Amino acid sequence: LACRSLLYSSVRSLIICLALSVAFFIATIRALSSRMAHIQIADSPDRHEPGTGELNFGNIFRAIETSGYAGFVGLEYWASGNGMGSTAQSLAWLKALA
Repeated sequence: LACRSLLYSSVRSLIICLALSVAFFIATIRALSSRMAHIQIADSPDRHEPGTGELNFGNIFRAIETSGYAGFVGLEYWASGNGMGSTAQSLAWLKALA
């Protein structure tokens, strides 16, 4: 579990977290959402797209939504597929959110 942040009152923070548990990630969002300017996501443990690992992104996205966070959520993962079209295939998880 690693979490680093610059928490100066005059600086909006980019929180960089390696979340090995959803509970830790959700607690971090709830506690620091007003100071966060950007969230980047990837599943754990292999940093592929949501749904390929151990994190429950339904719970994570609900926590982000209810926290009052108004910034961007970036996708910072390696597509788990190989060959042509793997990026498009790796975005299939987004359909489940609609």
